[in-house]
Amino acid sequence: MLCGTTRGSRVHVDERTKSTTFDTACQQRGLMAAITLPTREITDRDTFHSVCQRTFGFPAFYGRNMEAWIDCMSYLDEPESGMSSITLKPGELLLVTVPDAEALEDRAPDTFDAFIRCTASVNRRFVERGSSARIGLLLA
Repeated sequence: MLCGTTRGSRVHVDERTKSTTFDTACQQRGLMAAITLPTREITDRDTFHSVCQRTFGFPAFYGRNMEAWIDCMSYLDEPESGMSSITLKPGELLLVTVPDAEALEDRAPDTFDAFIRCTASVNRRFVERGSSARIGLLLA
C-alpha cells in the first residue's frame, strides 16, 4: 500500500491501489511517495484517527484530534521527530489516495471536510518553513 521511504526501507505500491502511470513515473524518479487511506474503515472522527495512526505510523502518544494530526503530518520530512513512520526525502511529495471519497464524505461529512482543511494547513506549514507543499490528495 505504501511507496516511499518508511522506516528506512522501500515498499512498493500494492496493485489494489490502482495507482496511475503518473504516480509510478514520479515514484521512479524519487519525487513522490504514495499511500492509500483505507476509507471504508472510517465512519467518524474516532475511526479516522485510528486509521490515520495506523496508516501514517503516528506515535503512541498521538492525541487523536485534528491539531495532533496536523502536528504529526507536519514532520514527515523530519524522521528524528518520531511523529510518523513515513519519511519524505527532500522535495518528495506524499500522494494520499482517498478511495471512495464521495462515500466517505456522505458517511462522515465533518470528518471529510476537516481532513481536507487540515491537509491544506499542513501544506501551509511546509511553505512557511521555506519548503513546498508536500501532501497531495487524490480523491478517487
